[in-house]
Amino acid sequence: MPLLDATLVTATMGAAVATSVAAGLVLDAPQAGTAGRNTLFLTGLMLCGRAVVGQQAVMIPVAWLILVVFLGFRPSGDPYAWTIVPEPVGALHAAAGAVLMLLTGTLVQLYTSRKMS
Repeated sequence: MPLLDATLVTATMGAAVATSVAAGLVLDAPQAGTAGRNTLFLTGLMLCGRAVVGQQAVMIPVAWLILVVFLGFRPSGDPYAWTIVPEPVGALHAAAGAVLMLLTGTLVQLYTSRKMS
């Protein structure tokens, strides 16, 4: 069951990134790619939280977004590097952070996945 869950997460996130990149190309809006990157990051964050708080982990990405809105920007309006979500399209550290968070969340899920009884 844990491998099936990890496969489902991977396939779903792959589809989300592919869709956001395709939408960016079709609509000539490169910012659409950030939707896929942010989906990877927030999903990984939620999967990590699920191991600790269970079903309530669905609210962790919402809490992250609220935290970023209130504490994630310098006085000049530039986002801090740790925020990931408001970073510009070409921010390599944001892309790497999103992929790393998803990988971490998937690995955590492999070890804390629901068990068949």
